[in-house]
Amino acid sequence: MDNFRQKRDTLTERASDYESCMQKIRAKWGTDFEVVFRRTVTWGGFLGFWEKQGVELEYVLKKDSPYRSNYIPQNQLQSQSLAFDDIKQKVLNAASVKRPEESVELKKMTAEIKALREIIEKGAFTSHINSSQKAEHKNIAKIREILEKNEFTPSYIAKLTERIRKEFSLDKLDDYELLQETVVNWIGESIYIDREDVAFNPSDMNSSRSYPRIVILVGPTGVGKTTTLAKFVANAIPRDENFSTDRFHIISMDSYRIKAAEQLKTYADYMEIPFSQAESLEDLEKLVAMFRDKTDLFFVDTLGISPNDYAILGNLRKKLDLRGIETDVYLTLSATTRVSDMREIIKQFSMFDYRSIIVSKFDETQKVGSIISVLSEKEKPVSYITIGQTVPKDIKKATVLAFLQRIDNLEINGPKIEKRFDAILDIID
Repeated sequence: MDNFRQKRDTLTERASDYESCMQKIRAKWGTDFEVVFRRTVTWGGFLGFWEKQGVELEYVLKKDSPYRSNYIPQNQLQSQSLAFDDIKQKVLNAASVKRPEESVELKKMTAEIKALREIIEKGAFTSHINSSQKAEHKNIAKIREILEKNEFTPSYIAKLTERIRKEFSLDKLDDYELLQETVVNWIGESIYIDREDVAFNPSDMNSSRSYPRIVILVGPTGVGKTTTLAKFVANAIPRDENFSTDRFHIISMDSYRIKAAEQLKTYADYMEIPFSQAESLEDLEKLVAMFRDKTDLFFVDTLGISPNDYAILGNLRKKLDLRGIETDVYLTLSATTRVSDMREIIKQFSMFDYRSIIVSKFDETQKVGSIISVLSEKEKPVSYITIGQTVPKDIKKATVLAFLQRIDNLEINGPKIEKRFDAILDIID
């Protein structure tokens, strides 16, 4: 390309796009030209703002073009004046005679000019200016800082700030209230909610849904599955004095922590719900078969099974499904879990094809950005959140507002958020 340019003098033209650039060239020279180089360029602006981005074309006139007689090639113009090196030498010679003390400074200045010219010729100067002027708008920087302090993941922040740049003009970026409201809505849209109350509304037992059903809580140790299950059961009891709690059955698979099983049995006795303990997965299968005719909902605490048993439990679920016993599996995930561990847990328990996630210990974290980020990244819905140790009241249906209200330094309009996302979920449902 460089040799070609030396043989045929090039002209340049800039415009906002390729076609506009071509039109400007045609207006000057008709069709008697050939494009030899195309590049994307940025020009104008101030401190990274109001820049124009467009296309620059280098082209040459055809040899047989009548326009060439009226065009003085660049090399001829250069030959009519002294070359850059000749000028430099003359200046240095004159300076050395008249003012010798300035020769060193002149040499230094000339060297800098020459280096600058080389940078410009290589295109590095333009890229350097562009990179230094790409200062982030102050309101984007403010949103970024808020997200970082709330421990959103870098990938989540990058996607959100990139969306801001694409969808907000400079004028809109200056309106922080508009930007903040939009960002809150976008975060809300990234939170998936499972609104079906599988365990909380068993009043539809005479409907088309089949029973008995089994509710299984899975998850790593230490996330509060046992307490969560007790809250789950307590809230599932219909507020109907004619309903018999004998229609529920709690099964603990905790063969390791005796106190945990005893705690769950205490809850069951208090609620007057039958309780059984399974020493193995085979025991669980037998208990379900034994009580299926007089039970509507089984609640299974899997705390006692080892990681090696998860695959077996997955197979058991398939067996139960084949026998017409539907299972609803929930993954229990603590809000205090580290991002890397959350990702690993979600991956590890994916074999269960769990319907949604119960976020436990929601009250024990001050930063919800990490769990919002990971659940959005994995596209996993949330069904419930637990906010304390009290049974049964400290468990609630998950809502977008519950998550947004825990984000510091973002203004949340509760009624507006509820109205917006209830309408969205109604459409989805």
